Amino acid sequence: MADAHELYAAFAIPLIGKAGASSSDVPWSEILNLGVRMNYTRNSMVRAEGATRFDLFYLEKGQVQVLFDTLDGRMRSVVSFEAGSMFNLAQAAARREASGQYNCVTDAIIWRLPGELLHNTAFAARYPELMLWIIQILGRVVLTHHTFLTDMLMDDFIIRFSRFLVSMSFDGGEVFTPGMTQERLAAMFGVHRATLARAIQQLKHEGIIDGFTKKRVHILDMVRLRELAGGNVKKER
Repeated sequence: MADAHELYAAFAIPLIGKAGASSSDVPWSEILNLGVRMNYTRNSMVRAEGATRFDLFYLEKGQVQVLFDTLDGRMRSVVSFEAGSMFNLAQAAARREASGQYNCVTDAIIWRLPGELLHNTAFAARYPELMLWIIQILGRVVLTHHTFLTDMLMDDFIIRFSRFLVSMSFDGGEVFTPGMTQERLAAMFGVHRATLARAIQQLKHEGIIDGFTKKRVHILDMVRLRELAGGNVKKER
């Protein structure tokens, strides 16, 4: 039987971007003509409420994060979207409202499209590449939330952090760019900065990574990192 770390498949993706090469096959000029182009400034909120609560939002430029209220009155972000992605998909597809607010991390250009397009069979048949691309985006979002839900059951933060690193390495290899500061990552995980710093120091001490900066992480021992991600943590006596 395979070990626990061999069965473990990491899938935490904090930044949802372009869903593969298929996005280049989508005739965006035709589709975006069905929507409204909007400009947002940094730190402004994208309103998805009232008549627009089930609409689709295509992010042409910038970055948008989903903010949630925590019990202590702070705002926490679990997932962010970058240019070339689309958000509010689950609400549009299910026609159900959800918690969270869309905050522009940077200045952004966003297209608002009618959510009814997802329920129009003629539209789906005409643009199958778009529908496949949307499924990929939805899959990434679902797996991201799934990861955070399961991680809430983990008592040891080093497991959660290791899962994050393994997941990030899937796209960038053993050397990749996280694109976020330690402060932001700690807020995303909902832990104190010192907790994250201790986890980074532990991985450095064990020779698993050489450090963690916004621009660079180098995984030195992927085998051991996967062991930690699977819950194989050596307890100190």
